[in-house]
Amino acid sequence: MVELENFLEKIIDYENLEDFIKDITEKTRRILGAERCTLFLYYPEDESLRSIVFHADMEKMIDISLNEKSIAGYVFKNNVMVNIKDVNNKEELKLIDKDISYHDCWANINTTPTKSMLVIPVIFKNEVIGVLSIVNKFPQFTKEDEKTGSELGKLIGYILKNFLKKLELINLNNINETIISSINEGVILTDSKDRIVKVNYKFLEMIGFRYSYEQLIDKRIYDVLPLLESHKEKIELAKNKRISQDVTVGIIRIKVIPIFINHIMNNLLKNLVYIVEY
Repeated sequence: MVELENFLEKIIDYENLEDFIKDITEKTRRILGAERCTLFLYYPEDESLRSIVFHADMEKMIDISLNEKSIAGYVFKNNVMVNIKDVNNKEELKLIDKDISYHDCWANINTTPTKSMLVIPVIFKNEVIGVLSIVNKFPQFTKEDEKTGSELGKLIGYILKNFLKKLELINLNNINETIISSINEGVILTDSKDRIVKVNYKFLEMIGFRYSYEQLIDKRIYDVLPLLESHKEKIELAKNKRISQDVTVGIIRIKVIPIFINHIMNNLLKNLVYIVEY
């Protein structure tokens, strides 16, 4: 069980889905003492199970339609584990389902033929989000493997769901970065202590490149824009009342927007966004 817990160790290190899947499947393979392992993810857009099969230096994208009577599709739809001694034994497959068939995703890869399989639903809060297909253990997968596999399905489901959420946040952040860098106003992001966290290129241009991006980080906004000193009251009002404020100094207009986050039973001020325009 210690090795199962180690699944969590590197979760924050990955930003690439392929690397994540490769690591998860390799750890699963080692834990169960199998020859290889494939993690299929469910894609609701086209109702398919999809994965990248890793073998030596090769990578191959695999799609399995959930309308097929594949073993992986059967496990996904019925939320059951199957332990098969010989995938080529039609009588054994019929005991699972009369229409089930073996989908050989390794057919075009130079590796040993599949015989035994342990196929496990990957679950997050009673929702099946994928399938683990673990292949070839001599002489066969045991009841103990089934028990370990069941725990793995739940643990990987939890890790995978959180990793996918992390990817969504990274993608959203990339979109936000693109938007901020493209707009025609200067944007400054400060922390709750008025230290600059981020600025866009347009703001650097507005201040005549007196500072580089790196020089601005951690500076107090009042040191960079002294004109804001006479408007501290409005900025504090934005912080305390959680409402946006408009500041005008000559031809410069600045909108101050507070950003709050939920923290246990309270909302905390996370950032202030300053949008500067002439």
